Amino acid sequence: MGNLGTTLVIAVLVAACAALASGWLAAKLRVRELEVMERGFTEFVNSGRGGDLSLDTYQGLAMRTAKAQLPREAMSHALLGLGSEVGELMTHWKAHLYYGRALDREYMVKEMGDVLWFLQRAAAAMLVTLGEVGTKNVAKLQLRYPHKYSDEAALARADEVRS
Repeated sequence: MGNLGTTLVIAVLVAACAALASGWLAAKLRVRELEVMERGFTEFVNSGRGGDLSLDTYQGLAMRTAKAQLPREAMSHALLGLGSEVGELMTHWKAHLYYGRALDREYMVKEMGDVLWFLQRAAAAMLVTLGEVGTKNVAKLQLRYPHKYSDEAALARADEVRS
């Protein structure tokens, strides 16, 4: 197959994956969250109800700012971005802890938002919603810590199968 044929096949596959992923994510959003998307993200945040934003709604809104990439590229971008953004949080914390810089809460929240953006991008590259990631994490933590956190349970890791 020539370069044009290969390019055409890749373009069709990317378009099909994007259509499946966007349809799949939209189907997972509740009706109320779809209404939020229609009103627009800015209006939603300015309404003072920004704290009501579910993980799946956030992911749907954030994905509109994602660069069109093949899944492998998207995952690489997401993981490298996560490392960079966590590094920014760590640098600010280090300056606060060791150099006496005042802790800038707004800066930390902004950088945490960037971490969340790259995390949702990684999830989307795997065709998983943040809601699913959160649900599975809570289930894992419930197995690991049935009553509450303890160092013993952390070491035992009851949620992991050992051979």
